[in-house]
Amino acid sequence: AFAWLLRGQVRVPDVKTIRDWAMIIGLILLVPITVLFFGLELPQIGSAPTPYMPYEASAPIILLLACLPWMLAAGFVGGISAVGIGLLSGLLLALFYTHHIITVLEMGVLAMGFSACIQQSYRTAIFQWLRHPLVAAIAMGGLFVFLHTFGIFIMTKGSAEVRLDYALTYGWAGILTRMIELLVAGGLVEILYLMKVKRWFRVRNMIPSPSEYSIQKRYYYTIVALVLVIAIVMVIGQWVAAGKAAEKMVSD
Repeated sequence: AFAWLLRGQVRVPDVKTIRDWAMIIGLILLVPITVLFFGLELPQIGSAPTPYMPYEASAPIILLLACLPWMLAAGFVGGISAVGIGLLSGLLLALFYTHHIITVLEMGVLAMGFSACIQQSYRTAIFQWLRHPLVAAIAMGGLFVFLHTFGIFIMTKGSAEVRLDYALTYGWAGILTRMIELLVAGGLVEILYLMKVKRWFRVRNMIPSPSEYSIQKRYYYTIVALVLVIAIVMVIGQWVAAGKAAEKMVSD
C-alpha cells in the first residue's frame, strides 16, 4: 500500500554534469567511512545467540552516520542513486557487523522509502510533513520494525514458533540501533533542508493525494490502517501473554 501511494514519485537521477558525478562518487566514498567509523558500542542487554547457530550474539553497535550517505543522495541526486548507495551501505553492514544478507535488502528498502517520502508531491498535510527528512526518517524507523522482525524470522533456523519468538524477543537491539542511526542522520539532513540548500530537491507543483479524489478511498485507507494497528496490538498481546505463561510454568 505504501509503495502504491508513492508510485511514480521517485525522480530519476539527473546526472548531466561533472558536478553531479562528483556528488555521486563522493557519497559512495563516504559510505565506508560512515559504516566503519563513528560507532558506539552498547551493553549486551536483551540479546541471545541465534537458535541453532554456533556463535554467540555480539553487542549492538550504533553507527551514528551509517544512514547519512543515502539520505544525502535522496535529496541531492535522486531515488535510484539513493537505493544503490543504500544497498552498498547494507552490504558493508552485513559483511562487518550483522553477517546477514537481509541487511542489504533492509537498507535498500529504507533508502527507497526515504526517497519516496521526500520527493513525493502530494499536497495533503501528512505528505507535506513527510517531505521533511527528519519526519521521513521517523517513518522509516517504523517501517524498519517490520522489516527487521520479518528478516530475523526468515533467517533464523528452527520451527516457526521458535523463529517468531526469537524475532519478537531479541530483535529489539537491532531495531533500537537502526532507529537511532535514522534519527541522527535524519536530524543532520533536516538542518540542510531548513537551510534551503540550493541543490536539495524541492517540489514545485503539488498534486492532490489519492484520498482527495474520493471519499471512498479516504475511508478505505483509514480502515486499512485501523485493521493493521488492531492486528499488531493483538499479535503483541498474544505474544506477551504466552511469554508470561511460559515463565510462570518454568518458575513453578
